[in-house]
Amino acid sequence: PMLPLTVTERLITRISAELRERLIDRHNIPAVLVDELIGQGQERAIAQTLVSDNRAGEVERLAASLFTNGKLTPTLVLRALCLGDLRFFEASMATMAGIPVESTRALLYDRGLDGFKGIYGKTTLPLELFNAFRIAVDVIRSVGREESDGWRKDYTRRIIDRLVKTYREVCPSDLEHVLSQISRHVIKQSEFAAE
Repeated sequence: PMLPLTVTERLITRISAELRERLIDRHNIPAVLVDELIGQGQERAIAQTLVSDNRAGEVERLAASLFTNGKLTPTLVLRALCLGDLRFFEASMATMAGIPVESTRALLYDRGLDGFKGIYGKTTLPLELFNAFRIAVDVIRSVGREESDGWRKDYTRRIIDRLVKTYREVCPSDLEHVLSQISRHVIKQSEFAAE
């Protein structure tokens, strides 16, 4: 817990790369499948590290580092948000939009849906995921008003249930499965739009 988040992320990345090579070389698992599994595992480890860390400055540095290295993925940001981590979400949105975190907070929460749309449009996040992010923020904000005893797994379940209702092609399951399905949906939509 005393390591800077950027160092923790680098360790997770290095271990993931080694695990990737072992799975491909020793077990002959197709690289495409290994890449998907490793990517999800890496994002999960980072998100879980974030949830257990309260250092705001560290979170902002990590978001900036991930963005610079092309690792600030839509699914990582959404995963952290589904686990109740508004701090990383805000830092990520600020980093991607190129504006200060305080301004990002004002746009995300104080100006309603127009502010949220405005900041989302300045990021590199896919338009197809706008509703997913909005759902997660709405659930987190409603939970914040309801209770103050910390994040609980049933809050993540609320987000998943609303995602399944919004993205009809997503089957209800755990967070990992739902994020994987949404990610595939976004990739298909992007490929369709490119044609």
